[in-house]
Amino acid sequence: MSRTFRPVTVAAALLCFSIVAACAASGRAGAAPHSVSDWMELTAKHRVDLFQRTAETARTDAMVALAMFEAANAIEQAYPSQLGVEPIADAAGVDVATAAAATGVLSALYPESESVFLDAFESSVGAAPRDAAFAAAQRLGNAAAEAAMRQGQTFGVENRTPFRTTTPPGAYIPEGTPSLITDFDLALKPWALDSLDAARPGPPAALGSPAYARDLDEVRRFGGKSGHERTDGQTETARFWFLIDMNPILRQIAETPGRSATDNARLYAMFYMATDDAWTASSDAKTHFQFWRPVTAIRSADRDGNDRTDRDPYWEPFMPTPPHPEYPCAHCVQASAQAVILEAEIGDPSKTFVIQSSTLPNADPRRVTLRDYVEQTSLSRIYAGAHYRFSNDAGESTGRSVGEAVLQRWSAEE
Repeated sequence: MSRTFRPVTVAAALLCFSIVAACAASGRAGAAPHSVSDWMELTAKHRVDLFQRTAETARTDAMVALAMFEAANAIEQAYPSQLGVEPIADAAGVDVATAAAATGVLSALYPESESVFLDAFESSVGAAPRDAAFAAAQRLGNAAAEAAMRQGQTFGVENRTPFRTTTPPGAYIPEGTPSLITDFDLALKPWALDSLDAARPGPPAALGSPAYARDLDEVRRFGGKSGHERTDGQTETARFWFLIDMNPILRQIAETPGRSATDNARLYAMFYMATDDAWTASSDAKTHFQFWRPVTAIRSADRDGNDRTDRDPYWEPFMPTPPHPEYPCAHCVQASAQAVILEAEIGDPSKTFVIQSSTLPNADPRRVTLRDYVEQTSLSRIYAGAHYRFSNDAGESTGRSVGEAVLQRWSAEE
């Protein structure tokens, strides 16, 4: 089956929970790709230029990275193949093979920009002799690209009904920005999860429970647009952690001395498989539970059957509420899944990284551990007025399950 990618508006792109690469700001956007990291950043820049929607970005990145891994690994033979790509001994260096693999995936997904990727390929391979070994490396890269594309295909998308909120006939449904969860998201075959609902958490807190009342009150007090108890620091946390560019962290790990192209492609592949499966797991759970957002719950607290909650008919969240159901927190699923992958790669949970915000580019960067990244991401969604703490906890747990499933998939092949 073919893959269809659809550009979206700037507003919809900014509502997405995933990574927005800041390649243009980094000064590397115009550089010719000469490494796995360069190709991944070129991929990210192209997606940002198109305002491509969240789920499709993670799947694109996973396919590009997986193709490069298979191409490099077929030459270096450091790990078992994930896709059954046969080792090859008479190919040129991994630079040619990985460049061909990335070019193959990107040209197939974005045929209108094929000339951009072919130019990048030529710049990447430089003056390498166009001999039999070069041709063999190109064929290897093309084969790896095709294998990665087959693995990343959607299933049944043409037969699915796009997600819609379940309400009685005649009931009002807020209109405006369409749901970020589409037929595409619910037609994705997970990379590492056994099924779409394999990481689905238990249900949200019961409306009549003390836990629900406690967490609703926390969002009401700290996540409102006005009359809130949020400090200036908490306000900046809400904005800072909304969109984080993780590419600098991936590059920092990739440029550690002693790492090979295969090591780095494997890192990117696992990272973006986890990111992709995080969104799939989030979409499955959100559409299954269809739990109301704090803005609805606070304005309707007189109807929740809980005498511990207080209605505020004029309450507004500090930041715009994403147009899809609340439970679990998708930001939290993603951050937790990514942290599991990166902690396993570096083997040191105390290691710190400098993180820059894409939504507050002028804010001072923050040096944090990966666990800080998860914690701050979760807190930011409370301060934004978008999520309850119990939803964040469920999101973090779901994300850990996703990350561990990805690690298990790769370790099972080694």
